[in-house]
This record gives sequence, structure tokens and C-alpha cells, in this order.
Amino acid sequence: MSANAFRSPLMQQIANAARNQHRPPFAFSSSSQLRNEKQEKPNSPSRSMNTSSLLRRSSQAKLVQGSAIDSLVKPILTSISPFSTTNIPLVSSMKGDEDEDQSSHLNLQSTIHSRRTTSAYNPFDVSKIPELKSSIARAISCATRAPNHHRTEPTTYYRIVTNTKACEKLMDICYNVALCRNLKKRTREEAEKNAEAKKKKWQDTIGAYIVVCVANQPVQDELFPCKDFDTRKDEDFEYWYDTLPMKPPQTERQLEDYASACASIQNMLLSLHTEELGSKWATGPMIRCRATRSLIGCEIDEAIAGLIMVGDAKIIPKEWRRRRAFEGDVFRKL
Repeated sequence: MSANAFRSPLMQQIANAARNQHRPPFAFSSSSQLRNEKQEKPNSPSRSMNTSSLLRRSSQAKLVQGSAIDSLVKPILTSISPFSTTNIPLVSSMKGDEDEDQSSHLNLQSTIHSRRTTSAYNPFDVSKIPELKSSIARAISCATRAPNHHRTEPTTYYRIVTNTKACEKLMDICYNVALCRNLKKRTREEAEKNAEAKKKKWQDTIGAYIVVCVANQPVQDELFPCKDFDTRKDEDFEYWYDTLPMKPPQTERQLEDYASACASIQNMLLSLHTEELGSKWATGPMIRCRATRSLIGCEIDEAIAGLIMVGDAKIIPKEWRRRRAFEGDVFRKL
């Protein structure tokens, strides 16, 4: 006798709907899939109902057990994983875990695999600044969870939001640093044009910046503090905007503290990614000039580990071709 004989008509409809449902649970969707779904639904909630809030709801969903998880998840991880040709262990191999734990593992792994460095941003909507500030606060909270040797807590984070005096000063620094570099290889007119284009790009599209400083490092500026940035003169142009030589960590403690700051930046980038914010970890001339150090108020033994740009990603870069094979090269079994 068929099992349907013991079901009410309503239960039979539910069972039929479940059998005809081919779409994987929401918890297994990649971030790009989530973004496409939001674009197709103009009446969907605002960004406050973003990936992270939806992922929290996903833990309430009923997940498929056993080998069915592999069949649903593997195509998704394969599409976003840089090591798609390898047999990465999936959730079904984690025996004894609860459904909710399995969902958390998949969400975290998907977040790590799908994060990309963003260089192109949409024009930033200033009405989103309060929401952006909250996202950055959560990201920095995640950053502080990075390992640090003997709990030294060496890292300090400075947030600069667009449409503030601090941001205006940073944009002037951006222009002058670019000008200083371009004058060494271009005409004055070409250098000014290039510097103005870079400043405009940052000013129009970046919603916020986070400057990450790490303490207890070698002295970064032997002339510090020699002059007052607020009373700078034209003849001091190169003094303020030229690139300072890199002073790497010299002791084990300094190396461990710098490594901790870098680990904290990764935590920050992943947190921003879960909230569908684009980000870029920038180094180079902007973080190695006296003007930026003066703006932040760096101590003599503080090094700037990065300038993090945050905004609304215009294009999500594709996965690049890896230089090294995963199996046998990156991942070696002894």
C-alpha cells in the first residue's frame, strides 16, 4: 500500500512540493547568487537585510543530510574555489555535527572563497553613511579577534568617512602624493592631470577608509617630529609627500605584532564581504609618507600596515589563474 494513503491531502501537497524543489537551501548560495536575487526583487528589504542577516536566518532552515549535502554544495564550492580540481572535504564528512554547525561551516568557507579585492566602485550614496559606520564597527570588532602574541594588542584602527574634514585632508594627500610620484617621470601638466583623476576617483566612489597602525615597530621616520604639517610651506613639498623607506620588523616581537595586524586586516575584509561591501587593502606611497602619518597622529614607532578602502563594489573580479597547483604544490602531504 502506498504511503500516501496515510497522509492527508495537505501533507501530500507538501511532500510533492518538496520533491519538485530542485533549488538548494539558501545557506548554500554564494554571495554573487545572493546579489543577483536581490536585484531581481526590487521590493526586497534594504541592505540592512543583507547577506549576514539572511545567513543568520538560514540556520532555521531544514538542511539535507548525508550525501545529499555533497551533491548540493560541491558545485557551488567548485564554482568559487580557486582549487576546484581538488577533493576538498565537505560537510558530510564531519560526523556528529548538528545541522546548524554544518550550515555555519559552509557559510564561512563560502565567504572566504568568494571574497575578492575590489578596485572599481559605484558612486557612493552619502545617505548610507550611518549604515556604513555600523558595518565598519562590526568589521573592526572582528579584526580585534586576530591572534596576537602574549595579548599585546598592537593594532589601532582609524576610520575616515567621506564628507568629513579628515577625508578632505586625506584627498589632498592623495593628490599630492600622486603628483610627487608623477613629477619624477612626467611633465607637470601630465602629472597634475593624473593626480587629479586619482583624487576624483577616490572622492566620488570610496565611502570610507580604515588606516591600520601597528605599534612597537622600528622607527619609521628618523626626522620625526621635525616640522608642523599645518604650517607646511611649498618648499617642504617633497618632505611631506615623498615616499619614506620601508623599515621592516627587526625583532621577533616586532614581526609577531606586524603579522597580527595583517591577520586582523583579513578578518576585517571578510566581515565587510559578508555585508556585501567591496574593499581593498592598499599599501605603497599613501601609507609611507609623512603627511598621512601626521594626519593619523602616528607615534614614532608605529608602522602603517594598510589603508583599507570600503565602498559599493561596481564589479566583482573573477577568480584569477593560479600560478601554483593546489595538490602537491601548495598543499603537500608528508
